[in-house]
Amino acid sequence: MMAFREFLLHFMIIAVCGAEIVFKSPSMGEVVGPGSYKISARDSGIVPTLEQFDDASWEVVLFTGNDTVPVELFDYRLIGYKMSDPTTQSPPVNIRNYSAPSVENKFFFGYRSYLRSNESIWVTAYSDRFTLTNMTGNFSDEVVAANNKVDSMAAPYRTISCGAKSGRECDQKLLESLGLGAVTGDSASVSSTTAATATTDTTAATKTTDTTATTAITGSTAMNSNSAAGQVNTNTTSSKKTSGGMIAGVVVGAIAAVSITIAAAVFLLKRARKRRISKGEMVINDMSLTEEQKWTVTELMKWVEIIMVSWRCLGVRELHPHNHTVSARVES
Repeated sequence: MMAFREFLLHFMIIAVCGAEIVFKSPSMGEVVGPGSYKISARDSGIVPTLEQFDDASWEVVLFTGNDTVPVELFDYRLIGYKMSDPTTQSPPVNIRNYSAPSVENKFFFGYRSYLRSNESIWVTAYSDRFTLTNMTGNFSDEVVAANNKVDSMAAPYRTISCGAKSGRECDQKLLESLGLGAVTGDSASVSSTTAATATTDTTAATKTTDTTATTAITGSTAMNSNSAAGQVNTNTTSSKKTSGGMIAGVVVGAIAAVSITIAAAVFLLKRARKRRISKGEMVINDMSLTEEQKWTVTELMKWVEIIMVSWRCLGVRELHPHNHTVSARVES
């Protein structure tokens, strides 16, 4: 019974808090050194699904910072990469030892791609946090301050951004048809910032193209966020998560949890009445309960915990926007 309860707890949390991409590696707290690394991920089936992304635009981004202000360290462009196999691994991404210092549980990867139907809409899904060791880089005071706010190794929630590639504004009807809700960021300012990036440093743009062409064999291109090219800071917000699959999972999970809680409460009260123990005595005078009665009370409280965790998770995803700060610089 205990194992079954734990399974339902995890199932309900996944149904409410799932993302469109589930990272299998790096795992939470994993220790990773500089050099080649392959990321493993799968499709959770929550919109937008992998089929809705543009294969040619997949990127892997190495992040640090907190959930509100993730900071890009490196951007790896995955040339010719198709993430359609549920057990897929990315091409090797090269973690530069000078890109960051050795810090425990402050780094996470992001998979990022544009939608086929509208290149101005792009989605980033994040891995759990992991450790980088044997690194030689440094963090600015701002990044250190952002990391000081991190008290969890869990992945940040995915972000949905507009105007990132083509300069077009978000198509609200398209977002709603995909179950993504509304993106409340200022897409006009995002578009103008992106355009300014394209014209700020022609040399940098040329280097991006050349690097992409020369590294097509290896399958990834790195963009260093710590070199001397122009910087872009773009603030966007995540959308409300209102997909049909998520809503169905929430409804089914909530109904099941409430039903089981009610059944457990009725069972408990009947047992108490049979043994002539009042409700007040059961709750207050716990020392007088038998082991079997204590177990029943514990089970009831655990189901209450399941419901609270599920709804708390749903509330966080629905109500709290996540600013996405991008600092993109081209490696020289």
